[in-house]
Amino acid sequence: MKKVCCLLVVLTACGGSHSAVSSPLHSGSVGIDGEGDAVSLVITRPVQVGQVFVSSMTESARAEALVDASPDVVPMRNDGYNCAGQLEIMAVNEEQKMTRGRFTVMFCATIEQRGDDRRDTEVLPEGAVVLVDRGADTTEEALVLVDGELAPEQRAVLERAFRVPRSGAQGSRAAFSEVLGLLGLDQPRRVGERWSLGSDAVLEILPEDLVNHDGLEAEGYAELFVFDGSRGLDEGTPCFGESCHELRVTLEASSLPSMMGERAVQDSANATITLSALIPFESSLPIWQADMRLSINASGTITAPGSDSPAVMLMNIVIDKRRVMTPLPSGQD
Repeated sequence: MKKVCCLLVVLTACGGSHSAVSSPLHSGSVGIDGEGDAVSLVITRPVQVGQVFVSSMTESARAEALVDASPDVVPMRNDGYNCAGQLEIMAVNEEQKMTRGRFTVMFCATIEQRGDDRRDTEVLPEGAVVLVDRGADTTEEALVLVDGELAPEQRAVLERAFRVPRSGAQGSRAAFSEVLGLLGLDQPRRVGERWSLGSDAVLEILPEDLVNHDGLEAEGYAELFVFDGSRGLDEGTPCFGESCHELRVTLEASSLPSMMGERAVQDSANATITLSALIPFESSLPIWQADMRLSINASGTITAPGSDSPAVMLMNIVIDKRRVMTPLPSGQD
């Protein structure tokens, strides 16, 4: 799923910290149906050494299957993580994007759901400090626990949270200019405007393991909305009282490669990816929030061991990601 995660990296503050989730995110947005002047969205948000942000990162993944021979939905996976802390900018590049940071944990835990039972397991305690180096070539160099050593399970969660090179991972992130072009943000857009994303762009953005198929069909579109900033956060406005744009992107693909296992015959599969970002008018402020939801639905048949009769199988996979970045008020630490 590297490409989608790279896109979230681009759509969050500091040039690299990183879910669309059904939420009150869209309530209160004011569409102007193309009226007014077109705007050029400032996605790159410069940061300075010494700035401190409150950063939270969440991810959840759920997979389940329904076989017509059984009345019960079979949970295959339901887990995720939730981490938050203070991120201090320690070094930036020539584009004023963070290259090194110091993350002081407020809380960080994995979440596992089994039916009505939920289990939260602490990954790192409050006060733990992790040095993050986005220019490192390996995950061992990119994530360093101060006064300690990261266990493999801790490192696995932090790799996902900070989008640093994963252990054994190959490939590189998409160039920023390429992402802007793919989303149609290389030209001004009007509030309320909805524009199409070409199939080539959609295929470039979709995760690599979903596009390795000659028969794949894809389409997408993006929309731009605005929050007027007249209401505070406690009244439902997610931009902390600041005026901001909201970018929404929807990508859809059908005829996906098989993902139902060796004993199953897949008949059809489709995916929908929704992304959104809250982008303050004031370019010195970070992008408040970026969300992504990947939903996959597949259908086919499966034959149980010792049986000659295939049963109809339906499978659903949902992955949510959310990244929130807010400046720490001056005088607080």
